[in-house]
Amino acid sequence: MRLQRTTIPGLGFALCLATVLGGVPEPAPAFDYLEHSYLTDRACFLAQTTLGKLLSAENAGAPDNEGHEFLAIRYLALSLLCPLRWDKPYCNGGYKQAASVLHGPRPAEGQEYAITLGDLAALPDHLPWYGRIGGLPRAEDPGVIDLLLEWLEKPPGGMVEDVAEDACETGDELPWSELDRGLATDALALVAHPEPALSAAHFAPNRRRALLPGPHDPAGAYSFDNPQYLDMVLTHYHHFGAEAYASWVGFQHAARSAAETPCTALLLLSAEQAEDLSGPNFSEELWEASSESARRDLGCRLLAARLTERVLQWRKSADPGLTGPVVPWVDRLAQEQDAAGELGLRLASAFLSLPLCGSGLHFLQDNLSGGHLRTRPYATRIEETRRRHDHDSAVGVVAIFHGHPAFASPPQPFLAFGDGYLLGPGAGGRSLEEGLGLGQCIHHPPEDPETATNCLLRYQRALILASTAAALRDWASILPRGKYFEERHSLGRFLLSRPVDLVSLSDHLPYAMLHIGDLPVPWEPLSYQALVFAYGIELRARGLVQGFDLSLLSALGREATWLSGYHLGARVGAVDGPNNRLLLAAGYGFHWRWAARFLLDLVPLTFLGLGDGSDRGMLTAGLDPAIGLSVLPEGWIKFPLQVSLTGRLPTTFLDSTRGLVARGVLSPWLELAVGLAYF
Repeated sequence: MRLQRTTIPGLGFALCLATVLGGVPEPAPAFDYLEHSYLTDRACFLAQTTLGKLLSAENAGAPDNEGHEFLAIRYLALSLLCPLRWDKPYCNGGYKQAASVLHGPRPAEGQEYAITLGDLAALPDHLPWYGRIGGLPRAEDPGVIDLLLEWLEKPPGGMVEDVAEDACETGDELPWSELDRGLATDALALVAHPEPALSAAHFAPNRRRALLPGPHDPAGAYSFDNPQYLDMVLTHYHHFGAEAYASWVGFQHAARSAAETPCTALLLLSAEQAEDLSGPNFSEELWEASSESARRDLGCRLLAARLTERVLQWRKSADPGLTGPVVPWVDRLAQEQDAAGELGLRLASAFLSLPLCGSGLHFLQDNLSGGHLRTRPYATRIEETRRRHDHDSAVGVVAIFHGHPAFASPPQPFLAFGDGYLLGPGAGGRSLEEGLGLGQCIHHPPEDPETATNCLLRYQRALILASTAAALRDWASILPRGKYFEERHSLGRFLLSRPVDLVSLSDHLPYAMLHIGDLPVPWEPLSYQALVFAYGIELRARGLVQGFDLSLLSALGREATWLSGYHLGARVGAVDGPNNRLLLAAGYGFHWRWAARFLLDLVPLTFLGLGDGSDRGMLTAGLDPAIGLSVLPEGWIKFPLQVSLTGRLPTTFLDSTRGLVARGVLSPWLELAVGLAYF
């Protein structure tokens, strides 16, 4: 069989181009990064404000000094990651303006990205490893906690910086000042209201409209920033429904336990991390020669000293309203700075627990998102998952919020909108704050559908903010032996006590059982198997080559930027001569993930050829290097497809008739392969 010269290359180019253009990724079904980040940072400010009132000198009815000290330590730990001030837009010109004191001096505008607590709440969609904490199951691998220690010395880079900056670029058009004022006013109104329950009239279907979209995660950019982005979307079951709530409880339980644990039982420093914390006088030989207990003690003192430096800088840089309530404890830290006293070591424990608390907030907020309540993720049907998720996010679903009964909080119905709409313009494109205040919305349901819908969105946003702040205050208020700094407070009504419901209510959990749980099972990196059928043209004889390949690939390293694995294949055609031959090939290849579903392939194969001996021997053998590009658009289309365009260069070095061929005989061909790839 003979083919025209351009048939196979032309067909391959056309199919690859069609696949790429038809597979532009849509937003993935996940709470958007900017929503997580902004709402968490605003909640952090609300939590600091309420905690500060407890710590102020005017609070004559406060508990004993020991309780004050524990509360002050948690407050200072929050201050290391919460934004210093709220005097600028959250994002501007594609750069985040809110900054914490974590990295030291505040980066200049448009330079390094500054990590805040909001980033810790947003990163579980991209960074599923929690970090190493001593004695905590499922937290043995390097992750967010290790990065947090690294960020004490330098701003983030790589995937974290790319993802976070791309998120801020989507929020450039938001009216940040108006959003800040409206959200703060609504949250305070909600917290101050004795029973902020909506009535059945608020949920009448004829009084609701679909929302206009707000900032969305740039899924296309994310698939380049983080090649594992779509892989994680396929397996994020614990971000949906009751599993999201269970995940938050597990993180909250772990964070509270860690905050009460001595630093020496938590911190697992490597020699490199210890050197970063200690500076140029560090001796790796002395570190390695020390006992484990000595390394843990030294590591905690190094961390306490560095955190104390950051707290002193925070006192100079932050809003005076935030620094005032803890002046006595900051002074004590300054006095103990050289000796790394007990206060600094307690601060180190609280700081190490914050990544767990922050990561847990991600799942708490997911459980309050309409797109996560009824949607059940299908690993093999991501398009269907996305369709259901996006519909409920835009239109909303009626849900029940369960505050804890210890705070005499009745179940509260609300309309749960979802990801990509929570920071948007609402319904009708008018200002959300136009017309009625939130209190008026609660007592007098508006008749106009657009105004009524916007009131429901404002209520949900305030509920998310209050619930997130309540979780932070819950983390901060726990004292030794399971006691609380205070049993009841205004934010306590918004501490979620059970998963958000869609229908009927059930009994509440006992208060003592609220924070018992486990972390989610750690995420497993990508692996996949592919079976493709290949059609190619032998460039010398212009003959058709056809066959199949079986690939078994897995991630090379946890970040999965490279894949590697075994390849087996067979070809029939005019290979190494004018007559048809059977070519069997096997090898171990490497694949660089240019983006989430684009692979650059480099596969060194060895082959064994069998066939008509009129031109060559009946048996030939040699090397067959293959270089190509593969596209795997699953997640963008509904079919587990793989399309590859590959150049191959089989070189014969052994011939059963001629023996060893010193210089080799080249038989190049170009092929297009199409088949199935299962993740």
